[in-house]
Amino acid sequence: MYAFPQSALSSKATRDITLASSYLSPGHVLEDRGTIEDIPRGPFHNEADYYSSLAIALRLHAEQLHMGHHVLRAPVPVPQEYPDFAKYYAATDRWNDLVALGGMVNPSTNRLQYCLASDLFRDSIIPRMVRPVNQSAPGFPLCHHDISVQNLFVDDDFNITCVIDWAFSSTVFPAQLFATPGLPHPRDLLLDLSLVRAFRSGIEAENKRISGGTIESSYWKTSHMVSRFMRVVNLDALQDYGHLEALYALAGGPVTSGVDGDDTNNLSATLARRATSHDALSLVSELAADDEPQSEINRREKQYFDAVGAQRLALARKVAFAAKMNPQFVADGRLWRWVYEALEYYN
Repeated sequence: MYAFPQSALSSKATRDITLASSYLSPGHVLEDRGTIEDIPRGPFHNEADYYSSLAIALRLHAEQLHMGHHVLRAPVPVPQEYPDFAKYYAATDRWNDLVALGGMVNPSTNRLQYCLASDLFRDSIIPRMVRPVNQSAPGFPLCHHDISVQNLFVDDDFNITCVIDWAFSSTVFPAQLFATPGLPHPRDLLLDLSLVRAFRSGIEAENKRISGGTIESSYWKTSHMVSRFMRVVNLDALQDYGHLEALYALAGGPVTSGVDGDDTNNLSATLARRATSHDALSLVSELAADDEPQSEINRREKQYFDAVGAQRLALARKVAFAAKMNPQFVADGRLWRWVYEALEYYN
């Protein structure tokens, strides 16, 4: 499996593709990952090696590169989580307050969470995404990697007449091709079931026309897993934790009831347990050596909260304290909706 160069789709490029020495998918090169020498870049001859290379890329990114807006246990709020924009905007303010407190994005504790996610992919999720060789479709279809409304030309009859921006096109395993594209942006998981069904029916119709065969229903589950997996390993999503949680459930994580009836093997409990292992404690100690000086963190924190006010600082500190006391704490939409309602009630 190989990547096409930017001048792809010429006949010579297609003939010479077998001469490629490495795989240049977005997850291997974007976000400065091209500077990390230890990422396996193929060529890949089986799904397990391909997916594992992306999990390794995620881990090495977490160890060496800037994390941007990615805080695993504090996913970025999205409008779909809130009944109106007032509550959504309030949630984004409180999320910004939380991540500004103590420089929450880049410290070793957040980086460790992504390293643990990479290990979870390797141990529990990738084995469930890989199909047996005798059940795998033959060949490596061409994938665009950046299907979005900006790259599609549609006529008055809603026919797609042109697809542009093939810079990162590459061959992929069929399960990735069967994944429903995200719209309007590739990072957006398509949740409208009517659109998902329309995409799948088109794939099935074309597959039947070309090969006369049918697509097994299990392919769609695998492709959905691959779709979420790609968003996390590429760091091309706003809510990595939600995708990881869904993948863990789709992979069939074991359910064990605790004394309060809670699942002691849910994702948050699993990550918390892995964080206390000897290897994890050694890793977080190594990562801490690259943490910013506390003086710089304090300077930026003061600058930020001087601008937004002491009340927001107090609330952010309470949320951060709850997160510190509970290793399974996740600051997601459930928290921000509850905070909004609580403040409305007491005000």
